[in-house]
Amino acid sequence: MSDHSKDHVSALFEIEVCDENGKIINSVSGVSDSFLRNFVLLLQAAMGNAAVTIKDTAGTNRSCLGFSCLAATYGITNCNVVVGTGVTAVAPADYALAIQNLTMDYAPLILTPQPSAPVINGTNIESVVCRRTFNNNTGATINISELGIIVTSSTFPILILRDLLGVAVAVGDHQTLHVTYTFRTAI
Repeated sequence: MSDHSKDHVSALFEIEVCDENGKIINSVSGVSDSFLRNFVLLLQAAMGNAAVTIKDTAGTNRSCLGFSCLAATYGITNCNVVVGTGVTAVAPADYALAIQNLTMDYAPLILTPQPSAPVINGTNIESVVCRRTFNNNTGATINISELGIIVTSSTFPILILRDLLGVAVAVGDHQTLHVTYTFRTAI
């Protein structure tokens, strides 16, 4: 992992696994190393007020300008936080998770406010940008090994961040997975 003490912009993830009664039985947190090329291209489009060519999650080139992360508007499984079971190393040109998990229930987003207002935390400004809950009702344990954030740009799903976990997080049957991403910038 790189030294993030001098980063100007970074993302932090928090993962919690809860049992059937809501008790936290496992938690993992880390610093993302993987803003993707798509993220920078969407920033370029916004700053230049001009569309850019970008790959959607199906690998199709799209002309995009601006973005949103409202899953209620664009679809439960193709926007906001997504999780997967793939172990392929992260590459800057990634446009999808290696293996997105679609068997767990992607709970609707019920966050107020979403995202959170920025707060000063020491020498950083931080804001929770997205949070998602997943319910495992599959009858089996699912080992989550990758996370990501998908935004919608010009009605297309675009992956902007992907993280590969060092150790997979097991989510047993009838357990709940909570994933939170906080963006941080140095003051």
